[in-house]
Amino acid sequence: MTINRIVNPLNLKKLNPIIFYSKNDELEVHLSEVEEGELFIKSLSTEMITVKGVVMQENKEKLSWKQDGEGLRITISNKIKVSNEQKECVINVLF
Repeated sequence: MTINRIVNPLNLKKLNPIIFYSKNDELEVHLSEVEEGELFIKSLSTEMITVKGVVMQENKEKLSWKQDGEGLRITISNKIKVSNEQKECVINVLF
């Protein structure tokens, strides 16, 4: 007997980021692990707020992103790493 199983065909992974609001109209997203792909933040839809930009906190490198009625999608490239010194990756979402 053969059992066909679908094992996460879209390779989706749930991360638990720690998010803080900062006083300069920006949101800090702290990630303790980073994988190449797309980070989706459902609570940042166009119905909630308008995003003006997304950058890496460490070097202010602009990240590719798209916002719509479903949320904010941030493209995480293989260039983004969490080093042993950093312990986490911080992304700033600008409003």
